[in-house]
Amino acid sequence: MHGSFYDYMDESNLIGWCFTGNEVREGFAVVLNTGGRTVKRMFVGMFNANKTFVDCISGRRIEIDEDGIGYFPVDDKQVAIYVNVEGEYDEGIL
Repeated sequence: MHGSFYDYMDESNLIGWCFTGNEVREGFAVVLNTGGRTVKRMFVGMFNANKTFVDCISGRRIEIDEDGIGYFPVDDKQVAIYVNVEGEYDEGIL
């Protein structure tokens, strides 16, 4: 895990966390949901500004804005794991 760590434990049925990554390794974001389909707003770092992230499970893609903020959708009672679509990862992660 590289970069800064942020957690978002502000809702009882929807939590998230991320590592921002750095020049050496990519970051990622995780969202856990025990309720209905929703979206989690998270800061994933300026290093990820204007990048595209993809959910490794659903294939859903989102854009991180110029301020390093992303809106991460997650289906009801599911987990979503978002990574930089252009990142280098071990074989089979995407």
